[in-house]
Formats: sequence, structure tokens, C-alpha cells
Amino acid sequence: MSSISFLSKNYKHLAELSDKLNEAVIILKKLYLLGMPKRRIADFQAEKFDLDQDSASTYIYHFLEEINHLIANEDEVDDMPQVLKDSLQSAAETEPFLKKDLQSLMDQLNRQEPLNQTHFDLLEKLLSLVDIDRQKVFRKLRSKRA
Repeated sequence: MSSISFLSKNYKHLAELSDKLNEAVIILKKLYLLGMPKRRIADFQAEKFDLDQDSASTYIYHFLEEINHLIANEDEVDDMPQVLKDSLQSAAETEPFLKKDLQSLMDQLNRQEPLNQTHFDLLEKLLSLVDIDRQKVFRKLRSKRA
């Protein structure tokens, strides 16, 4: 596979991941900030989002599960670009409470309980890593095509 094809594939994957994660976090954050019950938020979600509350929670949960496996070196996480794997492993090394915080967030999602600001802060950090890596890959791709 040529370097442009490889970078294009990685960028596409990171862009889709970033967009879907951002959408999922927005949905859950609206529930948190507006204090809306599940049935009321579903009324206006259909107009703006591809996900509903349950699928947003599930998507985030599976992403966090992949990060947990990556940090623990339990499984090889195949469906994640290497640049993101490196960033997440580096974050785990520099932030000693990341694994505990991830587990707390996963437990909260699993119990289908509302998230709090600490959980959203962690999600923002993770989204930031995905977005930074997306930008890095885009810059590499753009410089290869120039």
C-alpha cells in the first residue's frame, strides 16, 4: 500500500471516529446539561443526529473498552490507527489515573446512569487526542500530495 493510500485510510478512519465520538458526547452532554429524560431528548435527536442516547452510550463504551485493552496490553487493538494507539499509550503513561478514570466512566455507562462533569472532562481529553491525531495525519497527507 502506498504511503498516500495508507495516510488516506488512516485519516478517513480518524475523521469518522472523531465525528461519531463528538456526536455521541454532544448527545450525552445535552442530557447532562438540560436534565432531559430519555424520551424527550429522543424527540429532537432524530432531526440532528445519527445516534440516539443508547447508541451514543454504546459507541463511547466500546471505544473506552478498546482503550482499556490497549493500555493493559491485553489484546491487540486492530481497528485503531497506530498514531492514535501511540497517543493513547503515551497519555496512559503520563496520567497515572487514566485507567481508573476510564473504568469509572465505563461503569457509569454500563449502569446507564447519568454522567458527571468529571466524566465529560475525561471524554474531552480523549476527543482532543483523536482530533490532534486527525490533524497530524491530515498535514502529512497534504504534504505528500503537494
